[in-house]
Amino acid sequence: EFKQRGRVLVDGAIFAQPIPVEDPSAKRIQVGDKVAIEVVRFPSRTRAGQAVVLEVLGPEGTPEVDTRSIIYQYNLPTDFPEAVMQEAREQAKGFDETIPDGRQDLTELTVLTIDPTDARDFDDAISIEKLDNGHWLLYVHIADVSHFIPAGSKLDQEARQRGTSVYLPDVVLPMLPETISNHLASLQPDCIRYALTATIEWTAKGQRVSTDLRRTAIRSDRRFTYAEVDQFLKKPSPWKNKLTPEVFQLLSRMAQFARILRKRRMEAGALELTLPEVKIDLDSKGQVEGAHIEEQTESHQIIEEFM
Repeated sequence: EFKQRGRVLVDGAIFAQPIPVEDPSAKRIQVGDKVAIEVVRFPSRTRAGQAVVLEVLGPEGTPEVDTRSIIYQYNLPTDFPEAVMQEAREQAKGFDETIPDGRQDLTELTVLTIDPTDARDFDDAISIEKLDNGHWLLYVHIADVSHFIPAGSKLDQEARQRGTSVYLPDVVLPMLPETISNHLASLQPDCIRYALTATIEWTAKGQRVSTDLRRTAIRSDRRFTYAEVDQFLKKPSPWKNKLTPEVFQLLSRMAQFARILRKRRMEAGALELTLPEVKIDLDSKGQVEGAHIEEQTESHQIIEEFM
């Protein structure tokens, strides 16, 4: 009987009973497989519903099948159309790290990025200078993605349609092709990259004096993880041999100035709304082996303060 007719138990609570599907043997479906279906007749009180199997995702419970099920369930976009990929390739081909007119050259500035260990791209960076009058000059560099996305282009239309990148435990469905998000518009160390930079002057006590916004070109000197910065804050001295004097000094300034800003915010009555973030731990096969709460350490607070 199964060869002639099958039944699919639909995820969620929409259908009280399994939905019949015709001829499951045509797609070589096995008992226990997860499938994507299209309902061609919804069930009523008087007759059973009917569905057609669109795709066999694989055995239920395996990691890649769970992920594909979520992608199907929410109709998430996966592969980019070839026309969009072609535009991304053209952008990559035309980028040679030269600094065009109208873009301020900040490549001599000492620049750092601080991100999670598993970050795929680096979209913000920091520089800080101490002025002779005791003021602080904070530079917040944000990757200038718009430089590579011409308005109205297929890249632009696709990004608008997607709206955002989607982060699943073992895969990212990016808003833009990775040629752009992980390469051209990623503030990688020792590479000239385009940014939008906010240059903000502050008094010694953390009161803002002025803000300037410009399109810039920067070169990141070093990529830090949050864990590395926490180690530095706990015991800076061993890092003197690992870092250039400029990077060591910048990291020290960042910690010092972030504390000044944070103290001023708290004294002004700022609300602290940090909620615990749960991270899923996966083993080498993609199976869930546990979960942990992501600790909001001082290194996280430094970046959040500047952002």
